[in-house]
Amino acid sequence: MPNEESLMADIINPYIAGNPVTGEEMFFGREDIFSFIRQTLTGKHRDQVIVLYGQRRTGKTSILYQLHRQLDPRYLCIFVDLHGLLMESEGSFLWELASQIRRILGRDYGITLPPPDRDAFETDPRSFFANDFLDQVWQAVGDRHVLLMVDEAVRLQEQVQAGKLNKSIFEFLRFLMQHYERLNFLFSLGSGLEQMEKEYAFLFNVALYKKISFLEREAAVDLITQPVREQYTVAPEAIDRILQITACHPYYTQLLCHSLFNRWRQKGGATVTADDVEAVMEEVVERGLAVLKHNWEESTPGEKAVVAGLAAAMGERNRSVGRDKVSAVWRRLDVDLPGDEAARAMKSLAARDILTGDDQVKFTVDLVHFWVRKFQRLEWVKDEIQEQVKTWPAATPVGAPARGQEAAPSPVAPPPRLSRLWLVLGGVTLLVLAGLLAASLMGWGPFDRGAEPNVAAETGIVVPGGDTLLVNDMIAADGAVWAATDGGIVRWDSDGIPALISGDEIGLPDNDSQAIAVAPDGSLWIGGGGVSHIEPAGDRVQFLDYFDRDSDLGMSVVRALLADETGVWAGGTTNYESSLSRFDGESWDYEALPLEELRSQGLDLRVWSLMRDFDGNLWIGLITDGLLRWDGENWTHWGPKEGIGGTVEDEDTRVRGLVQDEQGNIWAAAGYRGLLIYVPDTDSWEPVELEEITSWVTAVAFVEDGAIWVGQEDGTVLRSYDYGKTWDVIAEPDDALGVDITAFVRDAAGRVIVSSYGGGVSVYENGEWTRLQ
Repeated sequence: MPNEESLMADIINPYIAGNPVTGEEMFFGREDIFSFIRQTLTGKHRDQVIVLYGQRRTGKTSILYQLHRQLDPRYLCIFVDLHGLLMESEGSFLWELASQIRRILGRDYGITLPPPDRDAFETDPRSFFANDFLDQVWQAVGDRHVLLMVDEAVRLQEQVQAGKLNKSIFEFLRFLMQHYERLNFLFSLGSGLEQMEKEYAFLFNVALYKKISFLEREAAVDLITQPVREQYTVAPEAIDRILQITACHPYYTQLLCHSLFNRWRQKGGATVTADDVEAVMEEVVERGLAVLKHNWEESTPGEKAVVAGLAAAMGERNRSVGRDKVSAVWRRLDVDLPGDEAARAMKSLAARDILTGDDQVKFTVDLVHFWVRKFQRLEWVKDEIQEQVKTWPAATPVGAPARGQEAAPSPVAPPPRLSRLWLVLGGVTLLVLAGLLAASLMGWGPFDRGAEPNVAAETGIVVPGGDTLLVNDMIAADGAVWAATDGGIVRWDSDGIPALISGDEIGLPDNDSQAIAVAPDGSLWIGGGGVSHIEPAGDRVQFLDYFDRDSDLGMSVVRALLADETGVWAGGTTNYESSLSRFDGESWDYEALPLEELRSQGLDLRVWSLMRDFDGNLWIGLITDGLLRWDGENWTHWGPKEGIGGTVEDEDTRVRGLVQDEQGNIWAAAGYRGLLIYVPDTDSWEPVELEEITSWVTAVAFVEDGAIWVGQEDGTVLRSYDYGKTWDVIAEPDDALGVDITAFVRDAAGRVIVSSYGGGVSVYENGEWTRLQ
């Protein structure tokens, strides 16, 4: 007897990832489109020409395949895919068109016509098609109409441009539209109508247009749930996450659901959850690469600059961002994106359904944001569009003196390094001295690699750049400052000399490091695609161990770490066995705390921040559902009712940071909810009034005696010496520390160091900010 696993493997995946939907069972929604066609096609005196237009993969072809089920039977629907025709000459094109009409009339309607005479089409194609062939059609169909549904109509213009067709073909088609009342036309076009050649546009200027965009929410939900209703249930939070990722885009919804079905076949279960959705994201991006790449390649340099700039300014979350922030992130690379260029690009991208919004815009589809962040980093895009960038005005580099002023020396300017490195520009592998290589083979890792580092040629120092400017977390340990970045671990010693540690040197699957913590014994724990344990030793590190989900970690992505006397705690943003796990010195235990009662309440337990208070309580900041406290016996939860967390459209409600002051109060950087304070005596959370609150609160820390520092998403930094009664503005967005302040630490010299996701790391000394090299 076959086992359950083999039976599941035999179940055919119902989702259609890429091809048009030709049958009824997998087609959902679009009644508004069909209603428009039914009402518009039939005119009082004569029928109308219709153009359906929209982005690739929005379902235009699928709609054409469904039309014969939606229209009055007097319309005989003939689907013509111009990509399926050779169209090597006008005679070839019209003969192929006549052959397609004959074939479909015979197959779908039982109407028999003689084969078109190819020689006659080559001799006088227009006359033979209009007079001889169509006369045969009208005799055969009676008083019915022939509706030519022409898909990929752009091929006409392409063949004219290639010299295969004469541009007068547009005039002939226009002639057919005007003089043959029972020959109806419905064209399917991509977007970019304003870029049509004059003759091509002439063909359609008598038509009525209807844009094909995304599905209605109800239809998208049906697409997600109905095809698999006999196999499994899709949990409500999973449905919400799918819709958030795809924005009801039909192709991306089908693609994601196709991957979810394959995952279900492998793991089984009665319910597909939001964690399953997160687990297939990388696969979905890979499988959708062709469509995503096509949208990128048909974009102008200005549009590419805007798209990449938006993704960099947004950080991890697709949210509304203004043009000023796009310009700001490009200025950090010494690129001044012209305002008129950015405005045109945003208008065009909105017309193509890639962006949505007015003054503040975001990606229409979350998946596009995910892909751009992963594959179109600012530095790479700058190289790609460098010819266009040369025509834009030169930008003043961040930190450069104003015109006419002399540059002040940097307090952290690095001295020359004794060890010589052969450096190859462009991010290729660095060759290190034989002595360092030998040390690495003995278990020691030199700080020599990173994600596309810049190079200070005179000193031989590796200067962090590229992804290393995207700082997720930061600590001070062993007399140095350590930053966990998208490009690896960066360490600055007491002299300000930077060095890089790549993911492969410390056991991580890639360079993307999300969290870093120092243990009581001085060793470091790194979180990302698992957890790495290392020990600093001067200008080297010793790799100790690496743990992943298979090591009972219970999660695949670690976003928060806490190392104290009770062990090492890891919090994750993906939830497999658990989103919280503890290392006791020997092994990980993802069941260290009783989370079942919280799950039974329907809480989203994905973790963003961790803290231990003076009384030994464990505090856990969540991504959407607020804040938890574990006192050793019981859980306490604060959520939207208490003004923490919740789901607010276009707003970040993550609890980004937690810290305790000397009086025992707990402070929380709560994103959109602002800065919050928990007073133990009243057992309540209260909002803290900030004199300068310009955006979400993203970081909070006590890094100097009696002072609390607060960072905001737009780069603003505030400081208070009286527990939040009054505030000083220490940095404004124009200071260019970078968007999304992520952490504050105090270095060995007593200076305050701030990190951001996009601006790297900066030091505050004597009232001035200086970016660490």
